[in-house]
Order: sequence, then C-alpha cells, then structure tokens
Amino acid sequence: MTTIRSSSTRRPGCLEGGLVVVRGGVSILILAGLLGSGCGEQGKEEGLARTDRAGALPGGSSVQLEGAGQSAPPRKGDDVIGKINGNDVTRKDLEKEVGYIVKQLGPGASPGFIQQNRAQLEDRAFQSLVLKAQLAVYAGEQKVEVTDEEINERMTEFATNIGGEDALEEAMGRMGLDRQSLRQDIREGMLLERAVEQYRDTLPEPDTQAVESFYAENQDKFQLPDQVTASHILIGVEPGDSPEDRAVKQARAESVRQQLIEGADFAQLALENSTCPSKEEGGSLGTFGKGAMVPAFDKAVFALEAGELSPVVETQFGYHVIRVTEQQKAHLATLEEAREAIVKDLTDTSIGSWFEELVGRAEVEKN
Repeated sequence: MTTIRSSSTRRPGCLEGGLVVVRGGVSILILAGLLGSGCGEQGKEEGLARTDRAGALPGGSSVQLEGAGQSAPPRKGDDVIGKINGNDVTRKDLEKEVGYIVKQLGPGASPGFIQQNRAQLEDRAFQSLVLKAQLAVYAGEQKVEVTDEEINERMTEFATNIGGEDALEEAMGRMGLDRQSLRQDIREGMLLERAVEQYRDTLPEPDTQAVESFYAENQDKFQLPDQVTASHILIGVEPGDSPEDRAVKQARAESVRQQLIEGADFAQLALENSTCPSKEEGGSLGTFGKGAMVPAFDKAVFALEAGELSPVVETQFGYHVIRVTEQQKAHLATLEEAREAIVKDLTDTSIGSWFEELVGRAEVEKN
C-alpha cells in the first residue's frame, strides 16, 4: 500500500536524528509552515537538516528540551518589549521563542546564521507569541481543558522518549526548568493543541472538485521515490556502554534474529525486546523513502526484498533486526493514493488562514 505524506506530516521515529524534539506541549511552530516563513514544501518536510519529525504542526506542538535562546545577545531578560492583548512580553519570552524556532531549524542554524537573521527570527518569534496568545483566548472561549492525569501521562511519555527519568532531569537542568514549570508548559501546550484540533473539527472536508484541482495543479508533489514498509527490533546501546556491554547486546540481537528465522512472532519479540517506542506497534516504522533513516539503517533496509529479514545492523542507536513487508517503486501517485494527503494539506491551508485572522485581531504593542 503506497503511503503519501502531506507536507505537514511529521512521522515519529527513533531513527530520525534522535529524540531532540519530544512530542506534545510548549512551542507551536506551525507559524513557520503556515504563516509565511519563507520555507518551501521541501523545507517544511525536511527542515535545514534532518531532525526528529515529532509533531510541530497542528495537533502536535512540541516541547524543546534543548537549545532555547541559542546565541542570544546579552540583554536583560525582564525588559518589557511589548504587549499582547494587554499582557507584557519580556525579552526573556522572546528569546525563549527564538530558541524554539532555532532548534526546529536544526544544525544548519549556526551562530553565524542566527546572528545574520536575528531580526527575522525575532519577528517570527513575536508573531508566534501573538498566535499562541490568541489560541489561548480561543481555548478559553471553547472551554478546552487539560487534566492533571493527562499531564502526568505526557510527563511519562517525555521521560520514556528521552531515555528515562534521569535523562529528563538532566535535560530540564540544562534548560533551567523544574518539574512544576515543565508541567505548566505542558498544560499550556496541550491546551493550544486541543484548541487547534477543536477548530479543525469544525471545518468541512474539502470537496471532490477542490481535491481534484489540487492534484492536477501539483503533479510534482506526487512523484514518489522508492519506498519500503518496514519494522524493526532495536537492542539499544547507551553512551557509557563498554565494549563488553555492546557485545552482549549484539549477541542478544543475534538471538532475536535466530528466533525470528525459527518462526517466532515479530510483533511479540519487538514488544518483549525492542528499546524503540515502535515496539508498541509491533516494531512498525510505517512507510518511508530513501534518506529518511540514518545511513546504515537506510542502506540495509533498501537492500532487502519484501518479506526478507536483515542481518543484525549496527547504528549509533544500537543493533537492529529489520523486516521489510512491502516495496514500492518510484511512480506518480494516483489521485486515490494522494487523496488523504491532499485533504490534509487543504485543511491545513484553511487553518493557516485562521491563524492569520487570529494574529490580525490581536491587540499588539511593540516597544
């Protein structure tokens, strides 16, 4: 089954540049994609460098646990630089938002790049703050709520994705966050996520004519590369692992592979052994094209035939056993194959227009 991903899709994966961005909460970076960031479709999908694709668009805002305020000029953090709907915006608020945007841009955002584009980054960050303030107003009007239990679940998810409670504490320390402030950030971020989703649910689905017109006018967007649908079992390694530790883990991966050859159930072994979050879905990584995964994994998976099991593959994440379940050769997607992605893109365009309206209605003062 061919999979088309819209330009706004971010597919979670433990192989895509590491878990730098943790799913859910704090920074709504949709502004970059839907309020005229200057990025093309390629930029929205790939960024300036490959980073984790964990939900930076409507319905999946993201907590950044590293890098906020990178290369910020030395200014007093409490200086009031403007007002949004009567509320003060401080230099610290702005620099934090700039940091989120810089992190989303990835390694390509060097200190020199940041310095050269400081004015544009600050303008975009301020617009993002305006949008978030307006979405918070909408959330209040719609009586959107987030429970303590839901925040606890998201905290647990963060800890799991970033490598455990100790890793989470370390990341919070680098950011100058404590658990109370992180919980507040999560609450605010989830409210904004739900506000966007609630508005999305009010939109009518694009009609057949709109979908067909988009497809006809954007054929270049639907030229699909070679793709595979694959699953894996990862025996993860840690930075402090000794050669002996790594040898034990490699042997465990070899043992898992042998069990699969002998007929064991892949999904069950993934659940019992894999250290990748994909284990909850039987090890499934979905469908992806060349270059989506780290090089060693990419090379191995595209060398397999459908139904074939890989040798144990070593990457910086550990030792993988991979199974390809389907292959798709490069081709122009049919309208039916592309329909779901087109509907999502058209809906996201409508949401982008709504964002622009919200920003335009805000009461804004800049010093």
